[in-house]
Amino acid sequence: MRWPVVIVGGGVAGLRAAITFSRRQIPFLLLEATQSPGGRVQSTFTRAHSNGSGVFCLDRGFQVLQPSYNELRHPDLDLGRPNSPLELKYFYPGARVFFDGKFHALADPWRHPISALASVFGPIGTLSDKVRVGLLQQHILSLGDAVWSGPKKTTIEYLQDWGFSPNLIERFFRPFLGGVFLEDALGTPASFFRFVFQNFAKSPVAVPRFGIGALTRELVQRLPVSSIRLGSEVQSFQEISGGFALGLASGESIETGNILWATEAGPAQKVVGRYISGTGKSQANLESYYHEARALWFASPKIESTGPVLFLDGERRGQINHAAVMSEVSPDYAPPGMSLIALNTLSMTATTESILSHAVDWFGPGVKDWRLLGEDRIRNALPLNFPGPNESDSLATTDRRIFLAGDYTTHPSLEGALLSGRRAAERIVAQITGD
Repeated sequence: MRWPVVIVGGGVAGLRAAITFSRRQIPFLLLEATQSPGGRVQSTFTRAHSNGSGVFCLDRGFQVLQPSYNELRHPDLDLGRPNSPLELKYFYPGARVFFDGKFHALADPWRHPISALASVFGPIGTLSDKVRVGLLQQHILSLGDAVWSGPKKTTIEYLQDWGFSPNLIERFFRPFLGGVFLEDALGTPASFFRFVFQNFAKSPVAVPRFGIGALTRELVQRLPVSSIRLGSEVQSFQEISGGFALGLASGESIETGNILWATEAGPAQKVVGRYISGTGKSQANLESYYHEARALWFASPKIESTGPVLFLDGERRGQINHAAVMSEVSPDYAPPGMSLIALNTLSMTATTESILSHAVDWFGPGVKDWRLLGEDRIRNALPLNFPGPNESDSLATTDRRIFLAGDYTTHPSLEGALLSGRRAAERIVAQITGD
């Protein structure tokens, strides 16, 4: 059998493409090299002890959903609403910043004006800074899709142009955006900052009730079981009459008329690299480096209520960049009577002991009772270089039967991955149907 389309890679970009093909009744086969679809968007369930009575939900790295993402709200998915199948649980729209030996609350001035007023004279930022945050929020909301336009500047340059003080940049923006960008130099393009900040202004961030992997499970449930093959690594391909033959690690060969390559940039370059040269930005993106991510997950006896809030390091002296008690956001992340804490660092070399020592400053001596459940080190977490959502040519190759999908072809976010999968699939559908 020759498939009209084969999708290589079962991350969210590949799954989103598959949903488009399914809805348009285009036969397809999705090949995923591992035994688990979803790529980085996965959760595991584990017990703190072998004889434990309950389970903890550990996402693959610290991940959140932004319900205001256009792709989550696309009619094909409709997953951004509070009562969606994901059962979203929301973070408090603000943060608690550790500085000078204690936490200081920062609240969204539009959603929680009273709490925001209470922090006006705190040590995190000046009064003028807090006025500017509100003005910036309103300005970026007014831009709409134009957040991606304008002079090419870095995030730090953009914040400085807005007149924010070094105080607020160092104590809030660096740790907060460092957790988003996975780099705290703030050299990420200002256009991506505006996109991120706009979505934070539209809605608080959230997690699915039963972990980020619920998104992958929901996408898979919308596809025919027979259209997905796990444990099917594509190692080679060659052109044949009217299409391509994909060679699997098992020795099997699969024929197709069109390929949607939805792996990370490295594997795509390895197999289809000769079809990418000459397509401008695509070549540069495939050769880009990635930021790394590291998260440590701890179980603890139920700790004093902290609320569903993000904790930030405003002192910039310890190993933890940001932290959250995930069971305060969604109680189903931990068994009754227990808490699940996510500690996130930008250091790939910091020891567990040094990270816990920093945690004692934040959460007190009870940290000695925490038990390490797992640690995630994600090498290819976010691409450094990306073209933005308007560069549709980044999906193309020199052969119009081969398309690319993944956040490196758009921008480094869940929205970018979903968008790339949908757009690439729509272009293949248009070629097949002549629409």
